[in-house]
Amino acid sequence: MSAEMKKPKSLWWFEPRWSFRPRVKALFFEIFQLWMWVRIFVLALLFTILAAHVVNRKFPDLDFNWVGFFIYSFGGLVFSVAVFFVYFWFIPPIIRINQYGVHRQEGRHVFWRRRADIQRIVVDRSALDRPQLHVEALNKKPFDCGIGAKLSADRLMAYLRETFPERFVEERK
Repeated sequence: MSAEMKKPKSLWWFEPRWSFRPRVKALFFEIFQLWMWVRIFVLALLFTILAAHVVNRKFPDLDFNWVGFFIYSFGGLVFSVAVFFVYFWFIPPIIRINQYGVHRQEGRHVFWRRRADIQRIVVDRSALDRPQLHVEALNKKPFDCGIGAKLSADRLMAYLRETFPERFVEERK
């Protein structure tokens, strides 16, 4: 048997920008609601004022810059959230299909659709420039992702049919 005819153990690709960036954008607008951040700021400020009052009464000679460290801590929180947003915006998730199922890895987080839970797999090629993979599983939200340009939909369909012969694999054109 030649090396070209061997079935790979897994198939993986980077999710295209057009597929994952709308999800990141929606998450961004969910996290960055102005009134939520105003409430967090006000509550943190009230807690800091209360803590400063109690600590200054117990230890009157303590020299501590409460305002400066409050600004540093809140600024650090905003900076860390912004760094995570930039990370998720520019580094694409990895989609991997193997004998155990289908998963998306974003940073350290892995979202699985296990083989036993998968009910149906659909490769949607109705938009030629934006093919998508749709996986339906028991008691989980549907798993949607774009198919990378370097991976042909025909190769993906052949791999899915070999890997999941007992599951319903469908192709839409």
